[in-house]
Order: sequence, then structure tokens, then C-alpha cells
Amino acid sequence: MSGPFSRTPSLETALHESPAPYRTLRQWTTFHAAFALSVIVLLIIDALAHGSTAHVAEVAGVTAAFTGIWLFAFVQRARYPKTASFVRYLLPLVLYPAIYGMLHAMVTAARPSSTHLVDSVLHHIDLSLFGTDPVAWLGNHGHPMLTDLLHLTYFSYYFGMPVLMILMFRGSRREDFRRALAAMIMGWYGALITYALFPALGPSRWMADQLPVLHGWLPITGWVQAFLAANLNPAVRDCVPSMHTGVTLLTLIFAFRFQRRYFWLFLLPGIGIIVATVYIQAHYVIDVILGIAAAGLIYWLSGLVYPDSSTPRTFHRSGFNRM
Repeated sequence: MSGPFSRTPSLETALHESPAPYRTLRQWTTFHAAFALSVIVLLIIDALAHGSTAHVAEVAGVTAAFTGIWLFAFVQRARYPKTASFVRYLLPLVLYPAIYGMLHAMVTAARPSSTHLVDSVLHHIDLSLFGTDPVAWLGNHGHPMLTDLLHLTYFSYYFGMPVLMILMFRGSRREDFRRALAAMIMGWYGALITYALFPALGPSRWMADQLPVLHGWLPITGWVQAFLAANLNPAVRDCVPSMHTGVTLLTLIFAFRFQRRYFWLFLLPGIGIIVATVYIQAHYVIDVILGIAAAGLIYWLSGLVYPDSSTPRTFHRSGFNRM
């Protein structure tokens, strides 16, 4: 065993893959970067089509810089195979938070909130499903200790998937890692398209005066609330679907398949993240339902991009072997 969370596969991992020349997008590890770049270019075109150039130059500049780094790593893959491989896999994950605010500012400038928000529709769907507002109901029946716990688990979302990617990069079969990473990239970047098409602020910002104020016993609630307030500027409208839900489910699915010990470690925080999306007033229930559906669709699509090997695989004391 190579560590407490994985068994070392006898087949190639992403960390130790061959620098030999490849001929397909999947072999080149290009799918992940190409998908991210395609979404960003599509959003730039959408903004320009709506007659807006606001923040387009910023988005294009940051994207070009990351693309240049990726291409340099690709050119150097034979000389520095481990480092180049790591950089190429890592860049789409790093680019996302680096460009997130700029993308939302660009999209919102092209699609003003005053005419495009769908919060009223989402709220109405929740009322129709439950006969009452589930977000307000949870707030009125909450507890300070539960409030602290769910704010903490909600924040753990930012570590759950990255930790799994690191574990799989070092200790899972290369093709399995690539599929998991493809699913996460499709979830993160694909959701940017639905955020643009169905922009929503979420309950805490759209109907704050109708919701109870959540208080905890520990500072963690205030810290997380301050973090969210600082990052959810007025331009960010990222509710449909809830990718806190979708990516968390994908993390649990791939952890169960390929990093079983991490699955058990992340299971309770993962469940807490999904519950917290509604409890801390970040999402409507329909967002969570759509997030679950998105996870299923993305998992299926990732299997089309990186099909499972037809050769059965089993774990042995000596490592990961083919039968």
C-alpha cells in the first residue's frame, strides 16, 4: 500500500504516466482543458452577442495566460513528465476559482439581474412541492449547534473533491483518475452555462427579509457567513443547479469506487453539504433536486468519454491487478 487511503495500482497512474506521444484528446489529457476552454469561449461569445464587452478582456486575458502555461507544460512533457502531467491536470481546477468572479461579472453585465433572474420561479416550485417555504421552515426549526455543524460541513465542500483528485492522481489507475477529473470539470464548468441561462441569487440574497437569521454557538457560523458574503458579490448567480450537491455526489461516487477509505471519511460531511445547501439558505430545494439529476447525467457522460475497461480488475495485497 502506498498510503492510508489507496492501494498502489500496478498499472500506470496519472503521476507515473508515459511521456510517449499520443494521438487522441483523451490520451493527451486535453479533454479537461478543452472542455473548460470551450465553455469560457462560449460565454464570451454569449456576452458579445448580447452587446456587452464588460469584463470580456479580463476573462480573455486570464484564460490566455492559463492556456499558455498548459501548452508550455505539454511541450515539456517528455523532459519533465511528472511535473508536466501534474500541471496539465491541475490547471483547469485552478483556473475555475481564479476566473469565477470575472465570468459572473461578464455574464451578469450581458444579462442584467433586473430582467433575467428566475428566483421567483424557483421559490414558487418549492412552495408547490411542499405547501410551505422549506428554507424558512428549516430556519425556524433549526438549532444553534446544527447551524454551526452545517456551516462547517458546507465549507468542507471546497476540500472534498480536491482531496479526492490528489489521492486518485497518486494512487488510482490513470484512466479512472481521468474519468473522475472529467466529471468534476464537466460539473464545474458545465454549470456556468446553466448559471447564465437561469440566473438566480438564492434565498439568502433574494428574499433575505422573509427568512429567519441563523445564529450558532461557535464562531464558525459567522466565519462561513462572512466568507460567503465576500465571495457572493451581486454579480454571482450560481444556483441552478446546486453543484455543491452535484459535485459532492460525484465525489462520493468516485471515492466509493476507487478510494473507499476516503469515501467513509467524507460520507458524513458530504451528506451535511447537501442538507446545508438549503438549511443555510444558499439554495432552493429544486436546486438540490436538479443538482442530483446533474450528477447522474455527468457520471454517465464521463463514462462515454472514459469508458470503463472491459477487463475485470481486483485488489490484491500486492496492489491493483488485472485478472
